[in-house]
Amino acid sequence: MSAIHDNIIKSYTVDLENDTISLNTVYYNGDVREETSIEFYHVMGHLFSNVLKNSILLDVYNHGMDHFIRDNKAALAKGENYGWPVNHKGHDDLINILKQNNQKYYVVRTSYGMDGWVLAEKMKINTEVKRD
Repeated sequence: MSAIHDNIIKSYTVDLENDTISLNTVYYNGDVREETSIEFYHVMGHLFSNVLKNSILLDVYNHGMDHFIRDNKAALAKGENYGWPVNHKGHDDLINILKQNNQKYYVVRTSYGMDGWVLAEKMKINTEVKRD
């Protein structure tokens, strides 16, 4: 089993109404195909970049909220006057809002293509194994 390392991102869905994001991936191993969805729930913000067909995942992990501001200083400064990722008044206020809403900083890392992060309360990985 591959878990999610080396999975190819087939698609992703951002459901703003229901505060969810899904990354749909596939991993091929001979005649076995693992289809995995990585589901984020109670999403308050996200940022994806370098979105390319056949992006290859390395990992998705909770990097800790203390890294969030440091890792995203420029993007947060640009979005602050627009209420992004949520309406806030400075970095301390943003961290307090995210902590009050039980948000975690999930980082999406790839070896090729799409990178980014998701602010969400929880993440769940579901895998279905199929034989061709």
